[in-house]
Amino acid sequence: MGPKIARLALCAALLAGGAAGSGCMIFSRSARLDAYIEAHPQASAEHRAKMARGEIWIGASHLHVQVAWGYPSRVNRTVTGESEHEQWVYRSGFGGDRYVYLENGWVTDWQD
Repeated sequence: MGPKIARLALCAALLAGGAAGSGCMIFSRSARLDAYIEAHPQASAEHRAKMARGEIWIGASHLHVQVAWGYPSRVNRTVTGESEHEQWVYRSGFGGDRYVYLENGWVTDWQD
């Protein structure tokens, strides 16, 4: 499942769980984690704990990042050959923007 489809699936799982609002961006980390665990019961305890603490890691999937940090303010995408590179931008009102870099849906680096 590609990153775009997986994002929609996570959003659908959140909405199916009875959460209401305009889009999926407003839900708390705990609501996102609950939806992720429901959709992925095989998720490791280590990954669940990291996401619950708002942590990401090298090799985390795009879904892990969405659960831990929420939905990015902006996505910059570059497609080259068979690779898709994304920079997810998380805007902060206080000047402390964070960036996550993904290759084919997997975290390769981040700045915070």
